[in-house]
Amino acid sequence: MHEISKIDQDFIQELYYVFNGVSLENEPTLLEEDFADTSYLRRYPHQHPYDFNSKEYFSKNNVIEEIKSNYLSIEQKDDLILSIEKGERVLNRYSTWQEIPFDYLNNCAFGFYFISPAAYLFYTPALILNLLLNEEYFKGDAFDKWLSTLVMEDSNSKLLIKFNLSQLKLLKRFLDYVLVDEYALKLVELEYVQKAINIFQEKIDSYAYRI
Repeated sequence: MHEISKIDQDFIQELYYVFNGVSLENEPTLLEEDFADTSYLRRYPHQHPYDFNSKEYFSKNNVIEEIKSNYLSIEQKDDLILSIEKGERVLNRYSTWQEIPFDYLNNCAFGFYFISPAAYLFYTPALILNLLLNEEYFKGDAFDKWLSTLVMEDSNSKLLIKFNLSQLKLLKRFLDYVLVDEYALKLVELEYVQKAINIFQEKIDSYAYRI
């Protein structure tokens, strides 16, 4: 049995408990960030200029056609196109992290490179829950992008600012399991996992100095 598979229902219940009430607030969604990542202009879908009459690469027609042909789900494509056509923010379809499916996290994984600390807090328990329920998801991009974002130089101090002590401890425990799981380790960067564990431990230790 894999180490991840040994995590019992109590761990999952604790995940629900320590991340209870966490919301996206008014931060850009992972889908918005993923879309902006594809633009060298670093534009969100509702931002201008997206001009139907333009012949430039980022004309509205060209952008919409590119969206239609990419790997996103039909629902995600529709949300982006609607945002472009109306000039409004992308609809956040998930009011709670518990309902976020893995395909959303995986399809929009490059968005992890740009999300805010509040958004990182929101999408993290969703990713962990999906991995706990289906270890095959380690084959996707979501965990890799979540992890590499965390260990990028100078990013950790900002990304984890919204996490409380209980959340940090639980995530470190999860990564401890990953570190000794033979199946997961075939699909993830061992060095990054260890570095992430160290980052969480440093944050946990820092709480002691606040008392």
